[in-house]
Amino acid sequence: MGFAHAYQRLEELQEQEAAKPARSALLPGKGDQKTGLIGEYWAMRYARTIFAGSAIEFGGHSQPGWDLKVIKEDASAVYVQVKTVSRFGEGKLSPICPPANGAHTDSGNPGFWDELWLVKLDRQLQPMILWRLRPEHVRFGEKKG
Repeated sequence: MGFAHAYQRLEELQEQEAAKPARSALLPGKGDQKTGLIGEYWAMRYARTIFAGSAIEFGGHSQPGWDLKVIKEDASAVYVQVKTVSRFGEGKLSPICPPANGAHTDSGNPGFWDELWLVKLDRQLQPMILWRLRPEHVRFGEKKG
């Protein structure tokens, strides 16, 4: 019952956050996996600290390549993809979208990320570490199959 209660509470929190203006929300809308949701919560808190004075909003579920958009005071944008692992998931990550080096979607947003943040959570779902990587720090192998 504990997990089901926690899951339901996270759904309720997502609904509450969805009612806020996009730049005020601490959680993305419903649909995210819960480990990722918790990681994005911690990433948003971190982003608001390191990008103080910037507007920060979540990408949509269908937004390829990034999860957070940071709009700096000079109007430039930083796109962040967040990936989260927890002690419950045995270190498994969902696929990482390779940076597409400037490609843009129909909405005008890029289909790539400027920074990849890897968040590791402990068994209490508290952040243990957050790694910040730029595209030049990540090597993608050949696709199999």
